[in-house]
Parts: sequence; structure tokens; C-alpha cells
Amino acid sequence: MTKKDGFIAYSKNAKKINYLNKSNFDPNQYANGVDAFLIKIWTGEGLNGYENGFFWLTDPSKILIYQSRLKPFLGENMVVGRTAFGDLFVVSKKNKISVFNVRINDIILYEEDLTFFFNVLLLNEDFLNKMLDKVLFDEGVAKLGEIDSDECLGFFPPILLGGDFISESLQKVKLLEHLKLLQQL
Repeated sequence: MTKKDGFIAYSKNAKKINYLNKSNFDPNQYANGVDAFLIKIWTGEGLNGYENGFFWLTDPSKILIYQSRLKPFLGENMVVGRTAFGDLFVVSKKNKISVFNVRINDIILYEEDLTFFFNVLLLNEDFLNKMLDKVLFDEGVAKLGEIDSDECLGFFPPILLGGDFISESLQKVKLLEHLKLLQQL
């Protein structure tokens, strides 16, 4: 990824997996709930997967499963993206970004705003590798192939039940069903 010009410039040239094009999604329905920067990304790009499906922009209405569970920690919030492992990018009403790691049931709160998250953190290899486990993703994709927009990589057995955090434990699973399973742990 190039860091020079930020996420919008990067996304214009990135290899994308398109799962919901601009004509099927109206980002303006969220204009009062999220930063104008995200509306600009959604308007320009639609909803896509990036880096061979490592992270995805999502329609907040499609991933409501965790919003009520996260509300006591984050207040009013909206899920605007996810990783290939199903971890959720959550934006608060104050435009602060958090990552909810569903694999270990932990919320990572960032002081940075949404623009910083997209323009700096998502374009930083150290952040991707250390915080979002990109190396493990690359190993999983090499073994299992690219994931589709309705899939994620899940650990079996789940990490919360003592599973191992290794690529040999990964399986391709349906995203929403996997999130529902992990929510019950």
C-alpha cells in the first residue's frame, strides 16, 4: 500500500474485491451518523474488500449483531468495516474508531479519529501485522484461497475455547453465522 496520499488515493489503484457497487448502496443514508470522510470513501468506491480480502468496508445495516453489545463500552456506534477474521471497525458518535476483536472478545479503543485510522493506520504495515494479524491472514489465504464478501477466516476451535492462534486452525466460514457463534461465547 502507498502511504503518500492516504486511503482515497490508495483505493483508486488497489486491487479490490467488489461486493456491493455504488448503485446498490446509498452512503448518504448515514450522512448524519458518520464523518464526511467515510461518506466520501463510500461514494467514490462503494463497498469493497482490499488486500485480497484482508479488510472490507461494510454497510452498517448489514452487521448489526454486535452494536447493542458494544453500546455500553462505546456509546452510540456504527460498524463501518471488518477484517478477514471478522474483527469489526466501529465508529462512535464522537468519530473515534475502535476495533472489536471478535476472536478474543476485546475492544481496542483508539484516540484517533476515523480519518487518521484510514489514512495512516490502515496503510501502515506494522499496524496491519501486529494489530490486525495480516501475516496470519496471508498464511490462511495461501492455504484456503481468497474469501468471499460473505465469508471470514475463523479459528477452530475458537480462540476463546482454547483454540490455537495458528494458520492450521483456520477455516473459511460464513461471516454472520461465525459472528453469531462467537457472540455466544
